[in-house]
Amino acid sequence: QHMRYLAHAGKASCYEVAGRSEEVELADVNRSILSLGFSPEEQLGIFRTVAAVQHLGNLRIEATEDGEGATVVADDSSTPLGDRLVRACSMLGVEASFLSCALTQSTIRAGSGKRLSVRKKKLKLPEAIDVRNALAKELYNALFLWTVQHINKQLLTGPRTGKEIGVLDIFGFEIFPIN
Repeated sequence: QHMRYLAHAGKASCYEVAGRSEEVELADVNRSILSLGFSPEEQLGIFRTVAAVQHLGNLRIEATEDGEGATVVADDSSTPLGDRLVRACSMLGVEASFLSCALTQSTIRAGSGKRLSVRKKKLKLPEAIDVRNALAKELYNALFLWTVQHINKQLLTGPRTGKEIGVLDIFGFEIFPIN
């Protein structure tokens, strides 16, 4: 399935490499995650979060007919809010109608107590797309930070094995004996 957030410069999002098996690669990833001290439940949470981010990236958001708002467009006629939205929400454990509203409306609260005023404002298409992308980025960022924190905790409390973790980022390859 084409995943927009995996696409690079408009090219296809999935590559096949001759002589490599996705099943074998996934089994290696699973073993690696477990060897870093993640529980099976945490591993499932990692995969669910990444899947949710990918499905969010594929959500179609279009302008409403009057052009004053935005709406999540269903990609499957059997699901009023769209299959991708429902999939993302099932991964995140939230209601699809709630997330649809959160992506297409802003809530403004003023005052407090008896003087509390709540107003909902429709987001225009560019704003709704920005909200979707910001949510996906924040989910991925939170997952990344949690994962690094978990790995650091394991490395500090686990037995010393003499192994190091190498990190390749935009600045190059670095080796960290201690992160």
